Amino acid sequence: NGSNIFEIRQDQGDSGINLMIDYLAVSQEATFDEGLNIAAEAIAKTSSGNGANAINGCAFDESSEWSGSGVNGEWIQLDWGDKPRNICKIRLYDKVHARDQVLSGTLTFSDGSTILIGRLQNDGQYGSFVTFPSKKITWVKFTIDKVRSGTVSSGLGEFEVYAESEK
Repeated sequence: NGSNIFEIRQDQGDSGINLMIDYLAVSQEATFDEGLNIAAEAIAKTSSGNGANAINGCAFDESSEWSGSGVNGEWIQLDWGDKPRNICKIRLYDKVHARDQVLSGTLTFSDGSTILIGRLQNDGQYGSFVTFPSKKITWVKFTIDKVRSGTVSSGLGEFEVYAESEK
């Protein structure tokens, strides 16, 4: 027996009008710490479209996603220049529109390694995590290999890259 205190905070500048909480989960398990997303510290280069939209921290927003002008073969590369980074996890969000879905892709790293990626969740709401042993890299590139039939433009809702936590 005991008591719990829940606090809901509103960020300065956010409107609280019509605010509604649909769901609140409580667990005795330790909180999952994703680590530090370093994607916004990179320069985003793409085959087409505005890659900066994929690293702006605004997943779930159709107006703020990377949309390439084609379908298969589109790519986005995050480059940290001459600052090597130790990374161990990536989260890829598909675009919000259900019509556009990535079915497979390839992550290529500056160290020459690659990781094949399967289908991304098709709603832009939950990212697909890819974890791997720590890599020291200066860039990572995601190439879209295959998209769902009917896809108008391939891309990502968000591209997150997590630095290895310093212990």
